Amino acid sequence: MNLSDLPVRRLPLTVRPLAEETVISFVTRLASANEIPAATLFRHLAPCHPGRRIIDMDAVLSLESLERLAVLSGRDTDALARTLPGQDHTPHTPLELGRPGLRWFRTHPRPQLACLLCTSRRGISDAVRVRVKDGRRVCRVHRRWTDGLQRDLAKMPEIIDAHARYRALLDGPRRLRAPTMVWKAQCIALNWSWERMHPVLSERWAVRARKLNIAFPYRGYDSPAAQCVVFPETVALAETLCHPDWRRHVAMVRDADLEHFYRYAFQAVGIPKASNRSPVQGDPITFWAGNLRAEHAKRRFDFWRDPLAAVLTRTPFPNIRHFA
Repeated sequence: MNLSDLPVRRLPLTVRPLAEETVISFVTRLASANEIPAATLFRHLAPCHPGRRIIDMDAVLSLESLERLAVLSGRDTDALARTLPGQDHTPHTPLELGRPGLRWFRTHPRPQLACLLCTSRRGISDAVRVRVKDGRRVCRVHRRWTDGLQRDLAKMPEIIDAHARYRALLDGPRRLRAPTMVWKAQCIALNWSWERMHPVLSERWAVRARKLNIAFPYRGYDSPAAQCVVFPETVALAETLCHPDWRRHVAMVRDADLEHFYRYAFQAVGIPKASNRSPVQGDPITFWAGNLRAEHAKRRFDFWRDPLAAVLTRTPFPNIRHFA
């Protein structure tokens, strides 16, 4: 007989779920409050084999398992379904009807720790993992970086301002392309940091890293600390990479005219004109431009097939909808 076949009753101590908290985090906190193993509590919800790696995952519960969790936690079933984002997931293998069931699944981005000041204000001492669906990386209440690590940004107004522009980018008219461009801009900025291609940026990042007590540079794309250090420049570059006019410019102009884009992009990330020069060989921004030009190679070839006619007739470039 499985533990999920036994009747359940309310536990002596209950905890309150936070908005966007993962099922795994909530069940783990409930088990910790009552000093019972989390694996045991999971098995009371549904037949499962919880391992150590589930902490960075989420879970979806069948209706029967959700009702058992509601009884154990002393909460309303509908309230739990609205609060726990895992219940919105549709598993590849459907849960069986009429019996307890549970499916683990990975999320993108991975669950992150909720702001420690927000949780402590609510009297919560345990770690709370939440799923951020809107790309939020900063706690607006306490001005803390919360993506992967937590740092006070009271003395970092440039990161606060960049986060506001970042949210506007994700919610604006370019929201479909924005997440990909933010990721590519982040990769370019991190590559600049460890290759030290731009001394002005390297000095600025070193000062910022010292203020945040972060070891920098980090040679890799997966460091939340490094992503925090280069975040303002990442957002500034992503705004340029997302802009339809600049995307059309990169895709359609001749090679000699790409210099205008590089100068604008370098100015956007704060490289002064005195230090603004053509990208060196191997600069990652040239690879991004090359990939975009390769994507629109046929359209560019057709346009410049007769360059004299294109110049004399002042034929306009294709509409920006082709590049947005």
